[in-house]
Amino acid sequence: MKLYYRGLRRLFFRKNAIMIIAVLVLFGIAHIPVTEKYGVNFTYYQRTMPLYEKAVHFISRHLLYRRLAREITLQATTPEEALEAILEWMRDNIHNGIPQGLRVCDDHIASIIIRGYGADDQIVDVFCVLSTYSGMRASMYKLPKSADGTSFRVAAIVEVDGLWRLADPNYHLIFRDERGDLMTLNTLIGDPHSIERSPSLEALPGAKEPYLMYFQYIKPVGEIKTVRAELQIPLRRLLFEIRKAFRLEDNPPLFVG
Repeated sequence: MKLYYRGLRRLFFRKNAIMIIAVLVLFGIAHIPVTEKYGVNFTYYQRTMPLYEKAVHFISRHLLYRRLAREITLQATTPEEALEAILEWMRDNIHNGIPQGLRVCDDHIASIIIRGYGADDQIVDVFCVLSTYSGMRASMYKLPKSADGTSFRVAAIVEVDGLWRLADPNYHLIFRDERGDLMTLNTLIGDPHSIERSPSLEALPGAKEPYLMYFQYIKPVGEIKTVRAELQIPLRRLLFEIRKAFRLEDNPPLFVG
C-alpha cells in the first residue's frame, strides 16, 4: 500500500512539474519582444512590444472587422446589396482625404475606421476588409492612366459569384451594366468602352471624360490564392503562414492588375 501511495505522489509531482514547465515556456514565448512599424506624416517609426500584446491587438482588430461587417450588411439579402451597404456606410463614416491640421497616419485598417478618415488607398483598404469579412474577397486594383502604369487610380476588385467585379470605393461606386447587373472585370477588359454605358457613372462627382481615361489600359488579373484582407482573419492567416513556410505561397501583392 505504501508503495502504491508513493507511486501516486511521484506521478502527481511529475505531472505538476510538467505543467509548471509548460506554463513557464508559454510565458516565455508570450513575452518574446516583437516589433511593429507605423508612419506619421510620412516618417516611419518602430515600436517594440511583447508577442502576447501584438496577438491581442490582432484578435481585437479581427473582432472589430467581423462585428462591423455583420452590422453593416445585416439587412442585405444579396452580395450586391451587401456591397451597396458597405459603400453607403463608408460614405457616412469615413472621410475621404486628410482633414486640414490632422496627421497623415499609416497604420492598421482598424485605426482608419476609428479615426474616420483616410487617404485614397486607405479608403480602398477599408472597403476590401469589410467586403472580405462579408464573404466577398476583395483586393486593391490599379486603374492605369498610362500604358506603363506609372500613373493610376486606386480602385478595388471584389469577387462575387466567382467573378471579379470592379469598384471605386473613393467615389462609392460599384459598376453596373445597362441591365443593372454588376459588371465583371473581364467584360471591361474585353470592351473598355462598355464603361461609358454604365449608369453608375451618373453618380460621379465630376465630369465623365477625365475619369474614363483610367479604363483605356485596364489589365486582367491572374489566379489570386489569397488577398491581403484575408490575412486579418486568424485561421486564414495561420493557414497562409503554414503554406508560406513550405514555399507553397508568397505574400499577396499590395495591388493586383
